[in-house]
Amino acid sequence: MKSKKVPQNSKERSRIRNFRRNSCSEFSKLGEFRVFTLREIPSFGPADNPAQIADYYRKNIITDQRFNADVETLICVAVNTRREILGHYVVANGTLNMLLVHPRETFRAAIVANSAAIVVIHNHPSGNPAPSAEDIKTTRDLIRAGQILNIEVVDHLIMGSATPDRPKNYSSLRELGYFYDCLVPAT
Repeated sequence: MKSKKVPQNSKERSRIRNFRRNSCSEFSKLGEFRVFTLREIPSFGPADNPAQIADYYRKNIITDQRFNADVETLICVAVNTRREILGHYVVANGTLNMLLVHPRETFRAAIVANSAAIVVIHNHPSGNPAPSAEDIKTTRDLIRAGQILNIEVVDHLIMGSATPDRPKNYSSLRELGYFYDCLVPAT
């Protein structure tokens, strides 16, 4: 193991000090940085269908400290090319009945995680997992943005509560057919 050579003359020490000071000032010009965490999980398996993703939600997302069931929360599940779950990250927390989402924030962590695709999940605190017009529009916007980035949006699940009339506690926008009429042909 080599030890670092300490500069002996004051001129060389001054040059190193100025380099460090200038480097720090250059980084400070860039502004603040935000660190995203991708909550990695032990091998969970594939995310092939909405039931598997809903199971992942129940086992992993509800227990996440950043998840708040009292307000709408948007979560993205990052998956690889084999549709195996890499982990998940919280994109945004909203209010009781509204959530502000932009593709920039939605795909940022997926890009950093080198994800091939994402599954978008958000909860409805009311318990009714039926999609609203805003949910459908947001999903279509995310699909179009994903096509540009070459990151597929596999599905968008809306989580709610199961009732005797509604045995599933989720709605899949892919199963409901909202994914097919918004695909843009590649040029």
